Amino acid sequence: MENTCSQYLFLFLLSLTTSPPPPVAASIDRLRSVWMKRSTYNHLVFVEEKKTWEEALDHCRALEPDASKRRDLLSFHDEEELSYAQEEMTRLQTEEVWIGLRWLAGRWLWMDRTAGGVITLPECPANGNHCGTRSGGGQQARSCVEKRRFFCVKQAN
Repeated sequence: MENTCSQYLFLFLLSLTTSPPPPVAASIDRLRSVWMKRSTYNHLVFVEEKKTWEEALDHCRALEPDASKRRDLLSFHDEEELSYAQEEMTRLQTEEVWIGLRWLAGRWLWMDRTAGGVITLPECPANGNHCGTRSGGGQQARSCVEKRRFFCVKQAN
């Protein structure tokens, strides 16, 4: 009985976003997938005020003074996270945002101190473009003194 009730709850919640509802198993799987993506960024904060890259990073880190709960500029480390970030940008109707990528010591680094991830920026950025952005056209290397909107995200412990 409990399993059936759970399935109906999932279908009800899914019906709020899609019409007509797909088969029960597909609906439950889709809703679980959406929930997992949303919980990955359950502390995602969009900041509309345009700031330089450094100001944006400082803004994110000032949101939570406790270093164990620190926030950083948005980073993504796989295609699913990248896709979710793009969906949020589209939903919020913003074209380009700062992300937590910075050219330091001859390579691109994520400010959340994680290695790897999705980086599609030039190996050697031109003209002082040492800060990363995300737009509908992908990642861009931009001048850090330009002002843009941004996302802050609470990093996983």
